[in-house]
Amino acid sequence: MTSLREAIRAADDRTQEPAATPEWPDVDGSLYLKAISAAERIAVSNRIPDDEAARDIADELAFLVIKGTVDEAGEQVFDDSDAGWLRDKSGAVVHRLARRLQELAGLTNSQVEDERKNSPDSQTEPSPTSSPEPLPEQ
Repeated sequence: MTSLREAIRAADDRTQEPAATPEWPDVDGSLYLKAISAAERIAVSNRIPDDEAARDIADELAFLVIKGTVDEAGEQVFDDSDAGWLRDKSGAVVHRLARRLQELAGLTNSQVEDERKNSPDSQTEPSPTSSPEPLPEQ
């Protein structure tokens, strides 16, 4: 009999789905979005400064797309060095991909609010285990 630990470890819990990118015809139908891991979710969160005025939304969008865009085999398409040129691509495409990745990661405004409301210790100050702030609606 498999232990609970082993069952969780073996669970395929990172959803992967095709992403339409008609603006990029040479790759349309070849890109997939995969739910980011817990470690990647923290990395995304760590890129968001506490000071709202210091936020670089283009960087946040690009970073999320880098972490969550894979090929059919589940291999990451981009690496961190692609952020510079990726943030200069069509905002419509990058934002659409990032928005869906937010949904897959539980990072939309409503998902984060629900998580905070349902937290057993509803904190007023964020802690290292608090949910990351979602990207602003656009």
